[in-house]
Amino acid sequence: MSPRTRRHAVEYRKQVVDGGCNIPAVIFTMKRGRELCTDPKATWVRDLMKNIDDKGAKNDGKKPKKVGDT
Repeated sequence: MSPRTRRHAVEYRKQVVDGGCNIPAVIFTMKRGRELCTDPKATWVRDLMKNIDDKGAKNDGKKPKKVGDT
């Protein structure tokens, strides 16, 4: 994902390995609702997840919604 595209990521969710899907992934939701499936082991993915979490902490002290994160 290009740095320009990364700016449009607003939230993410973690896909875990289970009976229906055997591929671990982080799925980013973009501003217009598009979803992009990414490799959770990639450094830039972890960095972008942290940036989204940090943005949420700055906005009224709330974390952004992360589906499937407990």
